[in-house]
Amino acid sequence: MRPFEIEFTERMDLDTLLQCLLDAFEACGGVPQEVLFDNMKQVVLGRDEQGLVQWHPRFADFAAQVGFRPRACRPRRAQTKGRVERVIRYVRENFWPGRRFVNIADLNEQARTWCVKANRRVHGTTQAVPAEQLAQEGLQPLPERKRVEHLLGTMRKVSRVSFVSWGGSRYGVPWQWAGSQVVVKDRGSHLEIWTAMGDQCICRHPKSLLPGATVRIPGQYDGLGLDRPAHALEPLALRVPAPEVETRPLSAYEALAGGANG
Repeated sequence: MRPFEIEFTERMDLDTLLQCLLDAFEACGGVPQEVLFDNMKQVVLGRDEQGLVQWHPRFADFAAQVGFRPRACRPRRAQTKGRVERVIRYVRENFWPGRRFVNIADLNEQARTWCVKANRRVHGTTQAVPAEQLAQEGLQPLPERKRVEHLLGTMRKVSRVSFVSWGGSRYGVPWQWAGSQVVVKDRGSHLEIWTAMGDQCICRHPKSLLPGATVRIPGQYDGLGLDRPAHALEPLALRVPAPEVETRPLSAYEALAGGANG
């Protein structure tokens, strides 16, 4: 059994998968030459007439830049699919029963501690220590973060009042970015909001534990001039008082009517 790392997530999209892969490579200290995947839709779009795998283009770009060769399980072949799912069964039977945790960050911290212990035990089949086998894997050096940073995260548009929606809550962004496209990166315990090009982190937020929250940042509207006194505008029209109409008794009208009859 080779050393392994596990990470629990609240999402199952491609953005989360790429982030988890990078986290796994960093935990292992390098990138393997080949990675075996189940035929998940985030990775495999289908197969052509010759049976060749059609990879998700963004995933294929990630694999090329990180430096590993992806391999998909053969459909309806339990021999390869079982290799992927065997670790899941091991975790479900040995880590999960009776587990208590406060949130996803707490759960992943417990998982990392458990993995360290599991990787130091002598494996029943190989009679080897998984952590010691890691040195024999011939892992490739990790890529620089900036090479793949633009491939990580989810695109979002900043609202007119400078907030980004994520996980049912709103997170503040400096007002200068209102209406712009940004990239939200879920780091587990916190969120990072980056420019659309992925070359600058705009702000960081602790992730809200309750949906529907509004998380602001200090100085979110600094320099916008919201505290300045409003200048009075010249009116386009002017309301004037109605003309005064003389009020007369009914006898005056009767006298006028009588004079007209005479």
